[in-house]
Amino acid sequence: MEIITNAASLKPQVDTGSGLPTPPTDIVATEWASLYFGVIAPNASAGGAVDVSYMGAQTCGAGLTCMSDTHHAARFGIMGEAGYSYIITVDGSTTVQNDNTDVMNVSNITLSHTTGVLVEGYSEFYVGGTLSVGASQPTGSYTGTYQVTVNYQ
Repeated sequence: MEIITNAASLKPQVDTGSGLPTPPTDIVATEWASLYFGVIAPNASAGGAVDVSYMGAQTCGAGLTCMSDTHHAARFGIMGEAGYSYIITVDGSTTVQNDNTDVMNVSNITLSHTTGVLVEGYSEFYVGGTLSVGASQPTGSYTGTYQVTVNYQ
């Protein structure tokens, strides 16, 4: 099961009226790897949760069997004006769905950090989350999106 995210490309909100400094270049966040929970086998009688931390560590809850070591946190690169500070926000929850419209909830979507400085115009951040798997969850490849916003601070 995997989550495929939307990369965010945003312009800073800077007043360009006369007498103000020139605004910095656009700030752009690009997704290099999506948040991926791995292959999971649910229990027939009890659901559970799979957590992938923003550092990439996976915890497979009771009632579930994590079948692969291919899980990973999402990885984003931020490009913009060198030396400028930025702030990141993310939706805390979303859903994922397979082709048959079966749904699972993703919660506790967390960031490796929420603020930083663009050293030489670049920085990275990572995203983790928790997938709630129902008892006898139907098989399939589940995908979804969540909103990541990066702006100059």
